[in-house]
Amino acid sequence: MSKEIQLVVNRKPIDIAIVQRIEAGDLVKQGNAQMVSSIAEQDAANIILIKSNQGIKAVEFRRKQIVTPLNDEVKNINNTIKEGLRSVREMIDGLKQRTLDFHAELQRKEREAEEAARVEAARRQKILDSHKERGHKTTEITPVPEPEKPTQRSTVRTRKIWTYITEDLSKVPVEFILVDPVAVRKEIQDQVKAGGPMEIPGLKIFQKEVGIF
Repeated sequence: MSKEIQLVVNRKPIDIAIVQRIEAGDLVKQGNAQMVSSIAEQDAANIILIKSNQGIKAVEFRRKQIVTPLNDEVKNINNTIKEGLRSVREMIDGLKQRTLDFHAELQRKEREAEEAARVEAARRQKILDSHKERGHKTTEITPVPEPEKPTQRSTVRTRKIWTYITEDLSKVPVEFILVDPVAVRKEIQDQVKAGGPMEIPGLKIFQKEVGIF
């Protein structure tokens, strides 16, 4: 950790103390006790809200000063490790897939061998039954050799999991489709800048009045 970041970290108790003073201060008590049933009380409530928001902004500003260098260093470390492990992860993915492909091929061959054995057994039985019907001595028939079975068996352990792929989004029940609020707000902002018409199919777009403090 750099000396600069270490110095920032060492200042954290000071900022925590600021938060604690705000939480334990008279402002919180005043806000909890403040009634709003007259213009004077509304004005008093506005003052408390303004001061509270100012305090929050001050603390958030100091918080960002503390955590931004830390987050930047963490981001750099994560990116470095992610890039360094990229080739390893790609190798793992490729090797896993080749292993599973080989496993599937062995299973396919086992199924084919089992089916061939079943067909051959039925064929031999049919021949024996035909000779018996004709009164032939079946012990004199040359046995048909069993079909060869695979000499290799997969050692991979597998398990089945339930998963899905989207085939037709229009048929997916609405409860399984999430609305992206960030994308919606951006689209609304873009439409506002473009002058309307403020429409997104399936959504009701409206203005809601909020207080400015």
